Amino acid sequence: MAVSDRATTPRAKLGLYHTARWVGRLYLFAVVVALAYGSNWIIETAGLIPDGYIGTLWASLSVLLVIIGAVFVPLLLATTSDI
Repeated sequence: MAVSDRATTPRAKLGLYHTARWVGRLYLFAVVVALAYGSNWIIETAGLIPDGYIGTLWASLSVLLVIIGAVFVPLLLATTSDI
């Protein structure tokens, strides 16, 4: 079997599909995190939040992202099928 024949098998196509889906999910997660931290930085720079709350806001955002990651990553792994 030639290399080009192996690349067009249904199993290879399924593997490429799963890889593309995971890359898309990681990209979306990175965009959401960047927007959250970016908006927090803009609000801090604009001075809309008192200085006493800035540290609490950064810490709560970090904790929230860790909790979301700890809950949703296992759920995503449990719901995806093996290749």
